[in-house]
Amino acid sequence: MVRCTRARAPGKLVLLGEYAVLTPGEPGVVMAVDRYAEVIVTPSQDGMVWSDEEGVTHRWWLEDAVHFAAGRRFPRFVGGALSVVLAYLADLGIELSPFRLDIVTRSLSGPTGKYGLGSSAAVVVAVVGGVLAAALPAERPIKRDVVFELALGAHRQVQGGGSGIDVAASVYGGFLQYRAGVAESARRPETVVVPIKPAMPLPILAGDSGQSIQTNPRVLAFQDWSAAHHRFHHEFLELSRVNVSALIEDWRSGEGLGIARIARGRDLLEGLGSRLGLSMETPRLARMNALAKRWGGAAKPSGSGGGDVGVALLPTVQARDAVARAWEEAGIRVLDVAKSEAGLSVYPAG
Repeated sequence: MVRCTRARAPGKLVLLGEYAVLTPGEPGVVMAVDRYAEVIVTPSQDGMVWSDEEGVTHRWWLEDAVHFAAGRRFPRFVGGALSVVLAYLADLGIELSPFRLDIVTRSLSGPTGKYGLGSSAAVVVAVVGGVLAAALPAERPIKRDVVFELALGAHRQVQGGGSGIDVAASVYGGFLQYRAGVAESARRPETVVVPIKPAMPLPILAGDSGQSIQTNPRVLAFQDWSAAHHRFHHEFLELSRVNVSALIEDWRSGEGLGIARIARGRDLLEGLGSRLGLSMETPRLARMNALAKRWGGAAKPSGSGGGDVGVALLPTVQARDAVARAWEEAGIRVLDVAKSEAGLSVYPAG
């Protein structure tokens, strides 16, 4: 039996620790944002998937894994999430009748493509959470840690790796310190996810660089470089670790907003880009930072750099609003985002 269920998982902004967090045990800081992937699960005569990103409907079925009808580009992350969650349910002795997934991610994309707010991770989390909630007995609430393990395994299988910091944001919400572990298997990675409770409001601003990028080539370039340059790699990890720790201490103590830590994070990314032979900051991202500095703040790329979204931390709400106006005047699209405290949410659909 499949119950009609709706699931919603937030996107993310990585604030510090990009690239370093790919190394097991190294920390990063992420914020879940109030832009969501939404999934509706309903009983159906056949297995179907529709997404607003493609605007087409796919038929799927389960054999050794989820397969899609030939002739169309199939939704890889949806297929990976379905394969993992259905295998988990089968291990519990739960076999499902066919169902349909309707997936909406429009708030995570813009005119130039995806913003870089972790849409694929949010989709995987929403699919896993939605199917679990639709399949498990109503008196048995789903556990976030189970959703995280399943979603992380599915996301890594499809993406070919990744730290999982975006998956953690989509599952748990809020501000998080995240450390990836060495995966014992696709399903049981050893990770540490710690909520961060800042002692003061944080005036955070996000903007669209106007250029959507692929993360994987940059991650592969970093991994190749780190394997060939051990000393420089370890220096980068140490500098990043110190900076992340300083930001968390600022937030928890209330003695600082961490603006200097965001500025330092930008410098670390720029230095890494020079070593990798990659540009981490587009002219528009550089302009974001220049305008934030005028008002006592700092901005940096969020994520792998070279495009996607930029994030700024400002000293006051008034400064944030002034920088938002300055960005818009400079042709930079301001993204209306705030912290999503809830993380994954599931509830009946009807």
